[in-house]
Amino acid sequence: MASTDAVRIALVFALTCCLVLSTGACLSGDETKICDNASLPLFVFVAGIEGSGHHMVNSLFKRLSSFAMRAYLPTLHTYDPTFDGPMPLYYSIIEKELYEQRMKGLIQFMDNAKKNKKFAAILFANSFPMGLHSGTYATSRPDLIDLKDFECKLYRIKFLVTRRHPLATVMSAVRRFGSRVTKYDGLKQIPRDKKVDLDEKVLPYTVTARITEDNLIYINQQVRQLSCHQVHFVDYDKFINESTRKDALQDLATFLELSEPDTKVLLSTKLNKPKTAVTIPPRCTQCLEKTLYDFFEERKMMWPLLHPQ
Repeated sequence: MASTDAVRIALVFALTCCLVLSTGACLSGDETKICDNASLPLFVFVAGIEGSGHHMVNSLFKRLSSFAMRAYLPTLHTYDPTFDGPMPLYYSIIEKELYEQRMKGLIQFMDNAKKNKKFAAILFANSFPMGLHSGTYATSRPDLIDLKDFECKLYRIKFLVTRRHPLATVMSAVRRFGSRVTKYDGLKQIPRDKKVDLDEKVLPYTVTARITEDNLIYINQQVRQLSCHQVHFVDYDKFINESTRKDALQDLATFLELSEPDTKVLLSTKLNKPKTAVTIPPRCTQCLEKTLYDFFEERKMMWPLLHPQ
């Protein structure tokens, strides 16, 4: 009987994953009531692992005059509201009242956007993890559940969740920020004779892979707690590929309920190819890319919502 139950559970899990992969739908529970208070500003929050397409989203929206854009707000991301710079303690507040107080900068940003007759305010550079010096700190990432909890109180909110194959995101992240691993993990304090089995050239990739794994699982579980009408997945490759770009842009415009003029501007967007060219799956068999690819392939069912479509 136990084995029959195990088979049934495995079958349900497989069917659920197939549904997610084919539809791109979130796995939230009962839909929350849609906030129809048009007097509140619309807040668009971009969530995704480092290297998954935040700069691409910036390229898409910077041409739309109806959007007010910010990379991120330091006072929202760091524990100390007087500190305006990189620091290790990110998102360490769990008290709702205190967190709401810390959102004053965000509310001011959205209020200014509304006064300037902007359709929406968007924060686009909220990587997981967040911040050049955050490294491996677990608190250095946004909390989508907290942001959702303030809907219809402070704003109306929609989430754009960026998706890209994790191998490509690791290669992109290390190309830009690989030095943060070797700079902040105390390698200089390790005696030379103790570094015999430590490949400092490979280390940034392997450490970033572990950070990526952790954040993919985290985002996947948080997205499950959001209402489906709040979430739209932005597949990096679909926007970069000319054959699929138009449909992807149209779906995005529909989700955001863009005006006809803004939709036309969005559909005319041209995007540059990524600076980090990665073949998936890798053609090589004994290489770093293949090692990383195999690592993610063995674990990909832990983040079904974040699979590129």
